[in-house]
Amino acid sequence: MRTLNTALSRLYWVTECIQENILADFLSAQRAEVVAMSIFEYNEEEEMKKIRADEYSVGKAENVLDLLEDVGEIPAGLHERILSETDLVLLKKWLKLAAKARTVREFMDQSGLA
Repeated sequence: MRTLNTALSRLYWVTECIQENILADFLSAQRAEVVAMSIFEYNEEEEMKKIRADEYSVGKAENVLDLLEDVGEIPAGLHERILSETDLVLLKKWLKLAAKARTVREFMDQSGLA
């Protein structure tokens, strides 16, 4: 029942804004989406955690690439594969392998990315 009351309250709010000519064009065109989005609570702390985790994984991937660049040319496919990885455990493993590798080929063989 609370969700229904919340939805009706949001719909009323959107309707009132349109009648008061507050963002009327936008709210008229996007009414359903605005109501739907306003029902769900935005959790800034949770979103910031997700953003930090994404940034951290990109940083790890870039560290792997930096180490590999020191030992040879990185094929485009490998470069893309490393940057697309988000598993921090795997990225940590790759970072250790990249630090020990004498060539990019050696890294590829040991990491299973050959």
